[in-house]
Amino acid sequence: MLPLIPYLRRINIDLPTLVKREAFQMYPSAIDIGSMFNDLLHNLKWNSFAIIYDTRAAYSMVQNVIYRSTLNEWTIELFQITHSNIDNILHSMRSIGITHTLIYTEDDRKAIEILNKANEQNMLDYKHRWIIGNLDPVLPLITIVNKIASRGTNLVIFRMQVASDLPPGNTEWTFSQKLANDAMLAVGYAIEGYLNDGNSLPGNTEIPACQRLGSETTDGKLMEYIAGVSFSGLTGNVTFNDKKQRRGYMIEIYSGFGIPTNELRGMWSPQDGLEMYDVTLPVSGDNNTLIVSTIQSGPFLEYNEIDSEGEKLEDNDRFTGYIADIVKEMADRLGYDYELRLVADGNFGRLDIETGTWNGMIGEIIRKESDVAAGPITISAVRETVIDFTIPFKDGVLSVLTKSWVPTKSSPKTISSFLRPLQAGVWVMIFVALFAVSLVIFIMDRFNPFELRAMAERGEVPANQGYYFSGYLNCVWYLWSTLFLQSFDYSPRSMAGRCMSGFWFVFVVVTLFMYLGNMSAILINEPTKDLESKGPINNLEELISRLDDMVIGAVDGGRTIEYLKESSKKHHQKLWSNIEYNIDNSDNQVRISNITHGIQRVRESDGKYAFVVESAAIDYALSQPPCDLVAISEPLDSVSYGFAVAEGAPLREHLNIVIMQMKEDGFMEETYSKWFQSGPCGHGNDDVPVPMEKTTYQRMVDSLDLKKFAGLYIMLLVGIVLSLLVGIIEFSVDKMFTDRGGKYNVGKTKEKGATIEERRRMRDEREEREHSV
Repeated sequence: MLPLIPYLRRINIDLPTLVKREAFQMYPSAIDIGSMFNDLLHNLKWNSFAIIYDTRAAYSMVQNVIYRSTLNEWTIELFQITHSNIDNILHSMRSIGITHTLIYTEDDRKAIEILNKANEQNMLDYKHRWIIGNLDPVLPLITIVNKIASRGTNLVIFRMQVASDLPPGNTEWTFSQKLANDAMLAVGYAIEGYLNDGNSLPGNTEIPACQRLGSETTDGKLMEYIAGVSFSGLTGNVTFNDKKQRRGYMIEIYSGFGIPTNELRGMWSPQDGLEMYDVTLPVSGDNNTLIVSTIQSGPFLEYNEIDSEGEKLEDNDRFTGYIADIVKEMADRLGYDYELRLVADGNFGRLDIETGTWNGMIGEIIRKESDVAAGPITISAVRETVIDFTIPFKDGVLSVLTKSWVPTKSSPKTISSFLRPLQAGVWVMIFVALFAVSLVIFIMDRFNPFELRAMAERGEVPANQGYYFSGYLNCVWYLWSTLFLQSFDYSPRSMAGRCMSGFWFVFVVVTLFMYLGNMSAILINEPTKDLESKGPINNLEELISRLDDMVIGAVDGGRTIEYLKESSKKHHQKLWSNIEYNIDNSDNQVRISNITHGIQRVRESDGKYAFVVESAAIDYALSQPPCDLVAISEPLDSVSYGFAVAEGAPLREHLNIVIMQMKEDGFMEETYSKWFQSGPCGHGNDDVPVPMEKTTYQRMVDSLDLKKFAGLYIMLLVGIVLSLLVGIIEFSVDKMFTDRGGKYNVGKTKEKGATIEERRRMRDEREEREHSV
């Protein structure tokens, strides 16, 4: 028997079965790598994600994740890439809304290409999360990651843990080259041990010809010594188990927003599984307390020293609002103390061109008077030149808030004012219903044996009554009378006719009350002294057309006024012209101290003041009584709120992680809804205030549309169908009880069994006797 030459392979590549069984595996096994991915995905709470791979060997590394997707209730989209389909795959991922992706490629260059293409398709922003499954990514991949740091995307990479006293080797080596280095060391250590035990290597002994793979083999001495090696290499601890697979190694997990290699986040090993580390915050406050500078601006943040019951409030309890809740939750999750402080000068942060200094919260961060600036601070390029922003905790738009109803000189009222309670479509449908039900009544009288026409022919009623519903216009007149609650001489006698009449009466009563109710609302809210509603400003064009009679305002110290001043857009320039013209007049209040004052100014202006503000403040204003505000339908600009920290502060990375977690578990959305969309007016539109719901006033005086009458029309249609069905039953019953000789057996008179001619004769005799009496 011939001992097999030892073979060390770096990855689970396709090999002949015998060679694969006898080879030592330098790369961690596919089962281990798959288990690591499963543990990490559970920890990160990924439920829906994509997996991108390139070769069969790479697929084997993620196969365990795919097999366990059903058990873990994961939704996985699987993509195999080539050099030519990366763009198409990323486009497909965007179209179906995939934001979480696991990449594992046998070639690091493929991972680099995927990230470059993703960057071109704007898939490396803070909304996306990526796991690069390749162990020890090469330097070019790290360079790519560093380049996208400003995009704020979250990346996870893995490194084999190596001994701290081990020379780092060539940093440009790929992981495959490091594995090859350690494989050579393993063989070297095995040979060294072999010789130290007194064995000798063969000299120039002729080596017999290789046997076929099916021949019997033995491990031989050298295989035994390789199986027993244990040392620290460039890929971590190198030791093999009885299956010739790596054991005893540890994989380090690095993740972060933008630059994932700056801090160790966790560790994974085959024997101990996953262990994630808590983050620590370097802060400047006393006793390791995070100093948070903030600004009073409801409902973002309110400051009160006494509560509603008259009790004195202290420390952070003095602060309430959206920002206060977020800061508290962040501190709780990070396990850190914090202290909220109002900014001394009451400003967000603006650059003084003459002195080159910043005021407000931005200035306090620059001067290191606080660790974090927390508030509705919009992220801007000029601010990011002096401080760092976290990823946005809220996105929105810049829009304009105005009064929903503007009194103005009116033209004389038109003669069609009585039609205003109902829209034109409702009026049309009322007449359609009138003629449709009239047709049903007409058909009933024509064919139903229990109606006045048939009864008159049988002599059961006077002949003149048989003509009451004989004409279609007579049926229309009957329903027209009931439509205005007038009396009528005769009504249908059959069950079908009465069923139809009953449904029609309900339709009439409900329609009449809805008309009168809305007419009352219109009359009550009608402006007096020859004034009428001019209506809200719905879009930017309407706002521009009314600028001669309006003043545009914004929060002082924010970026809004500067943005309008520097914008080159035509409409923005017109808004700036209005601000510039009125800015020196203190009565116009162009510069508003805070958002609350701006909202109040709009309400008190009778439509003469418009407030340019972010959509979050607009959502809040629209949810509060008296429900008299509206936002224009076109945003001026997109905005994002972020927390500010000092340039290069490690604190940014920790805050980014917590903000992303709070977004993913719904805390941010729930808190926003609590403070901005829970008012009695029920307004609120997540990010874009377009189109905003109408105010209570507008809903009250609007003409009623078809949607509000939908249920009523459905009810009437059911009545038509039901009455026709009853009519068919009555017609069938009549046929069953009428014999072939013309004898009618179901009538309610005493002359049962008489022919129609006999009935008429008896009716004439009865009328003659009554006349003689």
